Amino acid sequence: MPHKVDVHVGQRIRQRRWLTGMTQQRLAELVGIKFQQIQKYEKGMNAVSLYNELKLSEYFGCDRNYFIQPLLDNGYKFLNKQREGNKHDNQE
Repeated sequence: MPHKVDVHVGQRIRQRRWLTGMTQQRLAELVGIKFQQIQKYEKGMNAVSLYNELKLSEYFGCDRNYFIQPLLDNGYKFLNKQREGNKHDNQE
């Protein structure tokens, strides 16, 4: 099951790609990966490496925080809930 962060980052990649009118194939060529990897990123199936995140932000002309800014603004609340759930699981 995809992690919420990966899904969010993938949505932001897709959004930025659509705004720039770029195809998955063209974006993959610019980043140096296969277009199937872009598909996986956009669906949240694979996490984006820091290196590829930096390359994506360079090609999109945005700060790399663009991909995670809404999560930062929200204070990562879902991560805190997840941690609380893990603490509970470990106490059993």
